[in-house]
Amino acid sequence: MEIVADKVTEEWLVAWEGELDWDENNLVKLSKHQVTIDDIEHVFWDIEFFYLGKVKPPEDTDWNEDRHICVGERLDKKVLAIIWTKRDNRLRPISCRRARKNEERAYNERK
Repeated sequence: MEIVADKVTEEWLVAWEGELDWDENNLVKLSKHQVTIDDIEHVFWDIEFFYLGKVKPPEDTDWNEDRHICVGERLDKKVLAIIWTKRDNRLRPISCRRARKNEERAYNERK
């Protein structure tokens, strides 16, 4: 997964009011990674999280919208990577999983 800087989205996150957008599709994906809605809400609302950048789609894939990645801790201190997109002024989680070693390292270096 290639991640590129996106200053516009980084600035949007600073002004973001914390509204999340959920539907059945993104809720199903959470259970696959043993993550709950509460885990994601905790990362975005209660704990400091960091924006890593925009995720570049694989060459043969068209996502129809930009995807981004943030990292943050849940209550048990495990670092999560959250893939999301912007929908109007809402943040829509697409996927959430335990952070990879490089993502966890990036989180720990910033906090």
